[in-house]
Amino acid sequence: MSGTAVGDPEHLTRHLRRLGPAGVNTGGMKAELVLQKALLLLDKGDMTRGLDELQRAIQLAEAEADISTRTTAQLVRGEVLIDLGRTSEARDLLMLVANLLPDASLDDLLDEEIDRARELLAGLPES
Repeated sequence: MSGTAVGDPEHLTRHLRRLGPAGVNTGGMKAELVLQKALLLLDKGDMTRGLDELQRAIQLAEAEADISTRTTAQLVRGEVLIDLGRTSEARDLLMLVANLLPDASLDDLLDEEIDRARELLAGLPES
């Protein structure tokens, strides 16, 4: 599997810390709030609703042109799919993350997400 359980509090806390405190006015950044909700649902073990909210966060992030939130949501969704044994779906998402070109305007966390996606892909069985 992924090596880090998606329901692991340390794993989810890292993503939550990046997003900041709940209830902060983000100036219309709905994708970040939906991502935060998804992480909380996953932390509670609600994988189905968590996956749905991750997909919603990805769609909102695309509409908002928020590459950082989109990338984090894709990575987390890929990790959850791996944990659920849905490796084909996970591979597609993780490939999107792993193939991002470095962008100096993006924060260092994106580099971490890209590296993690590549690590997860390397651990998947050949399709």
